[in-house]
Amino acid sequence: MRTATCIIEMNLNHLNEEDRLFISRIGDLFAISQTRNIPKYIGFLNEREVFLASELIRQQGFTGCRFFGGYEGAARVVLGALPDYLQDSEASFPVRCVGVRYPKQYALSHRDFLGTLMHLNIARECVGDIVVGEGQAYLFVLEQVVPLILDEVVKIGSVGVKCEETQPPEIESEQAFEEISGTIGSERLDAVVALATRLSRQKSCELISRGLVQLQYETVSKPDIPLKEGDVFSIRGYGKYKLSRIGSLSKKGHLHITIEQYR
Repeated sequence: MRTATCIIEMNLNHLNEEDRLFISRIGDLFAISQTRNIPKYIGFLNEREVFLASELIRQQGFTGCRFFGGYEGAARVVLGALPDYLQDSEASFPVRCVGVRYPKQYALSHRDFLGTLMHLNIARECVGDIVVGEGQAYLFVLEQVVPLILDEVVKIGSVGVKCEETQPPEIESEQAFEEISGTIGSERLDAVVALATRLSRQKSCELISRGLVQLQYETVSKPDIPLKEGDVFSIRGYGKYKLSRIGSLSKKGHLHITIEQYR
């Protein structure tokens, strides 16, 4: 069994301390699951943590793992390290759905619900997606906090609500994109950002140097970082994007690329 320390030294020296601690937790998760032949879970994970966990799983060839957030396409998910007898099971995950109902005339937001849960000192990693509709919302949470929510949440802000554990409804999870196509001189981050924003290379470099650009959910400051197909980046004030395709060279030696902007 390879230890978490070895994993960090082998592949992940560039990470900051917070990321390294997270990777160590993932290594321990798989070590315990494989040694004891029991399921182990960690979550809910944010997008950066999902990326790091996925990279570690790919690099180390871990098997018996699965992400699940309560429904297909969930943004925040729990990672499960699963023995053979549970690898096809979502029912084993400690993810529960709490339905919240309230008068339809009130427009409550994701922030309203999250603020209420944080006020109860529920850790952020215990809360997954919050899906808000007209007069109802669905909270995906770890099973350990369900009793607290059912006992304590009677209002969201000043609006009276009724909570009950329920089966999740059918949730539309299809991600919409707008395609941006063009040519760039190279796969450098500043060139891709310039195309995505329709700004000059100088302006895109300024965005990067000001800490307004994240690559793979981590703030970056170097404009010359090379991107590859599938890389996700976000620009504060502009949106979130994925470099979906790097094509052939134009007659002038520029690369044809396609960027998908999340909607």
